[in-house]
Amino acid sequence: MKETTTISTSKPFSLTQLSALSGAVWLIDQKMKVIQLNLEGRMLSKAWRGKSFSEGDSFKFKVDSSNFSILVEKVKNCLLKKESADFDFRHDTPDGDYGLWKVNVKQVNSLYPENITALVQIIDISSIEKKMIQIQEENERLRELAIRPSHILRSPLSSILGLLELMDEDQLDEDNQKYFSYLKPLAKELDDVIKSNAKKISIFD
Repeated sequence: MKETTTISTSKPFSLTQLSALSGAVWLIDQKMKVIQLNLEGRMLSKAWRGKSFSEGDSFKFKVDSSNFSILVEKVKNCLLKKESADFDFRHDTPDGDYGLWKVNVKQVNSLYPENITALVQIIDISSIEKKMIQIQEENERLRELAIRPSHILRSPLSSILGLLELMDEDQLDEDNQKYFSYLKPLAKELDDVIKSNAKKISIFD
């Protein structure tokens, strides 16, 4: 009975509390042992280690990646120096894809000060990150589509304006002079519209 009480008090959360926490959760004690984890924590540890963490396992990874070394170091600093950490964790997959997670490491307040525990909470933000990249790429394509007409139209329009400047109105008959008087202001107006549009689009550069 005494042993059971000792084990239960070393765990900061009940199963209900643990399941209520979002994302993957691992609780690590001063000996760098996993003392609690939720279902998402088991699944993520299997994805990262090839084998799920179990209670009592050492908090370590066999994956050859500096990111995992940083993660372990952040947990050590949390336990020894009470340093909280909040950072992004990227892990490349063998198929050339990658995952991105938001990691939060902090000490858990306990009724038993001698039981210092670090809580590692990991939220998958891969879909958000990839969606943001997709939006940025689509915005870039839209910007190019918006800018391209200005470049396409400016060149022939500049040629037209140049030719209009070279034309001698006095050599035109009365009707053509009338049309010519309409053509030049319209070409100038179109040029101003293209310039104005290009200026507005330039703010996206």
